[in-house]
Amino acid sequence: MYLDTSDEKVLAGEFGETPQKMMEILVALGEVYEAEKLIPITSAQVSGASYKTIGKWGLAWLQSLDARVAVPTVLNPIGMPQEGWREFGIKEEFARNQALVVEAYRKLGIKLECTCTPYYLNITEYGEHLAWSESSAVAYANSVLGARTNREGGPSALAAAIIGKTPYYGLHIVANRRPQVVVEVEEGTGRGPTTGGRSGMSPGRRWETGSRSSRASGRTATSSRRSEPRWRRPARSRSSMLIRSPPRPGSSRLRPTTLSG
Repeated sequence: MYLDTSDEKVLAGEFGETPQKMMEILVALGEVYEAEKLIPITSAQVSGASYKTIGKWGLAWLQSLDARVAVPTVLNPIGMPQEGWREFGIKEEFARNQALVVEAYRKLGIKLECTCTPYYLNITEYGEHLAWSESSAVAYANSVLGARTNREGGPSALAAAIIGKTPYYGLHIVANRRPQVVVEVEEGTGRGPTTGGRSGMSPGRRWETGSRSSRASGRTATSSRRSEPRWRRPARSRSSMLIRSPPRPGSSRLRPTTLSG
């Protein structure tokens, strides 16, 4: 993977041990995914914030770091409310350790809103490169905002935040952002707070169970009885979904499969 002069100096330890460790993480990740280079990011969102997740060894590692983030970075939700945690039956020992985790991230310059919706804190523009961890935020950034981020793990997001760069692979590359499946929803008469979630669950289950071979061949997804969701909508609120593979350049449009319910 190509590193510019500044990156090489960081990797050599000229800017300190912590930046060196973070660069080592990014380089290793880039080599695994055969990234050709590192690219600048505009923001990061770091997971692995709950003490239940990282434990004493993760806390010790965080406390050993000596650096500041290079881009606006926010922390994912932690393992308890920051206020009123006693009301939820949180044990004192856990609360103390969780507070130490939060303090370690604060010293790194990470904002402590502890949110899984970082797009509400910073303006994220179309085409920007990010390093976000929260899966729902990653989906929102890539699809709704048109920004570009892979689903980062906690260490890789933290490394990207401190270095200000991330490996150029996956959804950062335009060619990889072409959808494999198109879901067309024809709105029915029913609408409620769970409509969006159900609309995603149905094609997701059917595509996963019935189309692994067709995904490779470019054929339209098929459904099976095993892939039928267990929930059922009332007849008056039925809507239909069309799941199809996007037409490739120069090819005829594929016949969609209709999924009702």
